[in-house]
Amino acid sequence: MRGRSRRFGAAGRASRCRLGVLVNVNVGQNRTGVIPGEPAVELAHAVIAEGLRLRGLMGYEGHVAHQVEGFVSTTYLCGCVPFETIERAITETGVERTILSTDLGQPETPPPAEGLRLYAERLRSTGFSVDQIRTMMQANPERLLAPSKSNRGR
Repeated sequence: MRGRSRRFGAAGRASRCRLGVLVNVNVGQNRTGVIPGEPAVELAHAVIAEGLRLRGLMGYEGHVAHQVEGFVSTTYLCGCVPFETIERAITETGVERTILSTDLGQPETPPPAEGLRLYAERLRSTGFSVDQIRTMMQANPERLLAPSKSNRGR
């Protein structure tokens, strides 16, 4: 993983940008992410040492997402979380602090583009505006991960 940090850091320096990075932490299902604890801390330090912008930590395990209060990381189309739970989490957290994403495309779910269209349609039917949906699906992820021009190492 340190090799990836080096490559991303070098790419950022070559383009005179600081790339934003999320450190993916294994939440216990051994599906994705670095081991929690010291390995995650070491990776976060490596990211910073390479001049990358550490934007935060993320963990994903769809079938347990509903067990974490105030956090939803799956779509109602997978059947893991009722749509009302997602709607309530967005309302409580706020549109400006919510990122909608999905791992649709599994055999039992719609293709990603179609699934996100259905997701947006369902949100619209409950009162979310097109601008709010665009903020959650596009603007917030861009703000989180967008590289920034180097500005004296900030």
